[in-house]
Amino acid sequence: MDVLCYVCLYNDYGINLGALSDEEFGRLTRAMIRYNTTGDAPEFTGNERFVWPLIRSQIDRDRKAYEKKCETNRRNGQKGGRPKKEISAPPEDDGGPPEWLTRARQFTTNM
Repeated sequence: MDVLCYVCLYNDYGINLGALSDEEFGRLTRAMIRYNTTGDAPEFTGNERFVWPLIRSQIDRDRKAYEKKCETNRRNGQKGGRPKKEISAPPEDDGGPPEWLTRARQFTTNM
């Protein structure tokens, strides 16, 4: 199982978490990190118990999306990746002015 090394704290959570006290918010945030790293679901006694089911399901969805992306990247890596671009040799410098300058001089002299 691939380990998701972060917990996303969505802006939309502010709507639901605004009513929590700082202590409840801190307990919830620590529980989010613990759940994401160990999978241990916390037991809440405060108001955070009302928003935890929504947050837990979002963490689970984020983890599944991350694992799916890792699997896709793993399969693509086994294919060898994108073919290398062929490097073309730069045009040889004949010592004269660049072509664009020659054309500009011709244009101004014909005016």
